[in-house]
Amino acid sequence: MTGKTHAALGILVGLGLMHIDPSFDKYTVFSGSIIGSLLPDLDTKKSTMSQILPAYSRIVDFGTKHRGATHKILPFILFAVFAQSNYLPLLCLGLGSLSHWLIDAITRKIGATCGSNSEQVIYYCINLFSFVLFCGFWIDAQEIISAINNIK
Repeated sequence: MTGKTHAALGILVGLGLMHIDPSFDKYTVFSGSIIGSLLPDLDTKKSTMSQILPAYSRIVDFGTKHRGATHKILPFILFAVFAQSNYLPLLCLGLGSLSHWLIDAITRKIGATCGSNSEQVIYYCINLFSFVLFCGFWIDAQEIISAINNIK
C-alpha cells in the first residue's frame, strides 16, 4: 500500500475515535492515528514516513526487511502499552499501527499490490467510509447544537 492509503485509513481510525468520544483532543487523535498508520513502513527507504524521518529510517532499515518487526511486532506492542496505560496518544498510535497491519494483511490476501488498481479501489472505499463517518459525526453535532438552542 502507498502512504496515501495508509494515511487515509489513519484518518478513518481518527474519525472513528472522535465519533466514539467527541471530547478527545482532535489534534492528538488525528496526528496519532495518521502517524501510527504510517509508522510500520519506517523499515523501507521508499515510504512516506522514511521521507519524513530519514535518520530513524536508516536505523530501523539496518538489518531488517520490509514487513519484518515493524509490521509484526510494533502494532501489538503499541496497542498493549495503551491497554495498560489508557493514554490517548498511545491509543491513537496503536490503533493507527493496527490499521496498517490489517490493511496490509487484507491486501496480501486479495493480491492487491502497491499502486495497483485494486489499491485505488481500496483507497476510494476508505475515503467513502471516512466521508460517511464524518457526515454522521457532523449531523450528531448539529443535533446537539440544535437541542441546546431549543432549551428555554
